[in-house]
Amino acid sequence: MMKQHILCLAAGLLALALVVIGLRALDDTVKMPLITKGQETALPVGPDLPQEGYTAEQVQAMIAALPDPVTEADAGAVAAARVAYQALPAEQRTAVGNLTVLEQAEKTLEALRQPADQPLVVLGVGSEVTFNGGAVYGSSRAEEPARLFEGESSCRVTYYAEGTAHPFHLVSEDGAGVYGWVDAAAVRIK
Repeated sequence: MMKQHILCLAAGLLALALVVIGLRALDDTVKMPLITKGQETALPVGPDLPQEGYTAEQVQAMIAALPDPVTEADAGAVAAARVAYQALPAEQRTAVGNLTVLEQAEKTLEALRQPADQPLVVLGVGSEVTFNGGAVYGSSRAEEPARLFEGESSCRVTYYAEGTAHPFHLVSEDGAGVYGWVDAAAVRIK
């Protein structure tokens, strides 16, 4: 039950992160107009943004205008070029000869974002961890440690007690004798 709860939470956080990343990418390209009560206002259209749609030549020009290499500041321009390309009819997409430039720009942006967008790692029952050493408690709510260990040990998480002082129950797999509850700061993913 707890494992399902953690997986659902992880999936929800990942979905939220994807929405935030998408909104950040579009922030520079989509500006909502100021609408006051009683007034109708159309979305603004800049001089380079025709209302009837893009042509393959315009999309190719947008892609050609992308800096090399792109930076995080260019995310809006890259997203706009992708949206414009996707809006083209299928028969016009083949006329865009520099699509690989756009794809490379997207890969570069993805690589730039990687440190902030690391995959979510969930530590739960069954996880293989390294115990950093320190206090091991007899229960998840104990105030005094049962034993102190020096050095690291390869362990497996056997129980998880959410909201407690020492939430992870570890069993050593390398013969070091770790068996008990530890603080979250005392473990790391292998």
